[in-house]
Amino acid sequence: MLLVAGGSLVTSGFLAFSHPSEYCFYKNMPKALQDITHDVLELPRNQRLALAQFLLNLDDTETAQNVDQAWDEEIRARLKAYDDGRAEAIPFDQVRQSMSLRFAR
Repeated sequence: MLLVAGGSLVTSGFLAFSHPSEYCFYKNMPKALQDITHDVLELPRNQRLALAQFLLNLDDTETAQNVDQAWDEEIRARLKAYDDGRAEAIPFDQVRQSMSLRFAR
């Protein structure tokens, strides 16, 4: 059961939203979760997004470890290719100029 409702609602677990500024809680939502939710909704958008990313990553440690391992392998392979003469370095100023021209609007 909802305590407060207004407009068309999108529900997710304990929460129901019609708009981020208008939210309502299910009756059985723990008080601590109500308080946290209220505080989070008061944060600036960039902080809410950073918190959301942090929370999503909490349960994704295996994937994060696999990504880190894959990047480590890629970095080692690129360094070896450079050391073996199979790849050449491009000066940063040249890369920056090339990217500026490519993405200029």
